[in-house]
Amino acid sequence: STHFYRSEFSEEFATHVADNLFLKKGYNETIITTILESELLPKKQYKYSDFTFILFKEYLELHHKKSLEYLAQTNFYEPLGANSIMYNPLKKVNTNRIIPTENDTYFRHQLVQGYVHDMAAAMQGGISGHAGLFANALDVAKIMQMYLQKGTYGGRTYITENTFNKFNTCYFCKEGNRRGVGFDKPQLGNEGPTCGCVSLTSFGHTGFTGTMTWADPEKEIVYVFLSNRTFPDSNTSNTLSKENIRENIAVVLQDVFLFSGSVLDNITLRNPRITRAQVEEAAKMIDLHDFIMTLPGGYDFDVRERGRVKREGNPITGKIVLDGKGNKVMTPGSLKS
Repeated sequence: STHFYRSEFSEEFATHVADNLFLKKGYNETIITTILESELLPKKQYKYSDFTFILFKEYLELHHKKSLEYLAQTNFYEPLGANSIMYNPLKKVNTNRIIPTENDTYFRHQLVQGYVHDMAAAMQGGISGHAGLFANALDVAKIMQMYLQKGTYGGRTYITENTFNKFNTCYFCKEGNRRGVGFDKPQLGNEGPTCGCVSLTSFGHTGFTGTMTWADPEKEIVYVFLSNRTFPDSNTSNTLSKENIRENIAVVLQDVFLFSGSVLDNITLRNPRITRAQVEEAAKMIDLHDFIMTLPGGYDFDVRERGRVKREGNPITGKIVLDGKGNKVMTPGSLKS
């Protein structure tokens, strides 16, 4: 509708939603008002919703008098060295470094590449409390490693251990709700977000576009899977989920031993449910995306490169390398929303 959208930027239509698509100024207030005035369910029960996270952004910005983008960048991503994590990446990197998420035929009517896929976040200018971030796998792993270490990373404390524990607690497990505060948790029955082979202290999150990250403190494992399963059409069958691709890979990685040499040639599988052929097929399916697994003892597993992996202190070929100070860094790779 031309009442809400224009194809050119102006003072009245200033919210950049996609290429040549600008939303009417002030629509964010409409989103917030709609949430605040939405009716509650008559019965108290768990429902997956982004409403609270959208409101959190408003609270943080009002309280600190700074944008969420600035707060996240200066307090977390910059000191962590997670330089690929950002909102609205087209302002900073080339399009060819960003994975497209959909050929949108129902809202933006164009290829969505470099703009957040989530429609509500798009209508907030690409920055929201529930969606909008782009990153590569290594930088997501840095965030998860910080959580795995209960708020510390590289000698710096980002959140207190007490705060992390509060967010990583399943408060309503007895009522059948597996989730923590923000974090997803392992399933309580047969179906859920994980392989069923992780500890109850583990935590993570899955994303609509085909992403997943999970950390297991008891096994000291961080798993990051980034794909664009919504491309080219998000309305098609979710094969990634139905076939348990992410979960099956997690089973393998929980049971794997890695040695110097070819990654796939040196995997020892101890779970009879997963075969080598399934690992290879999963690797082919995510060939264009990032997939990293860190294991105790200084090993790294990067299916995308399928190269040689060696112990900490030795050079790692492919996307993960060691800089002059001995820190692991990732060479420029694809960003994923």
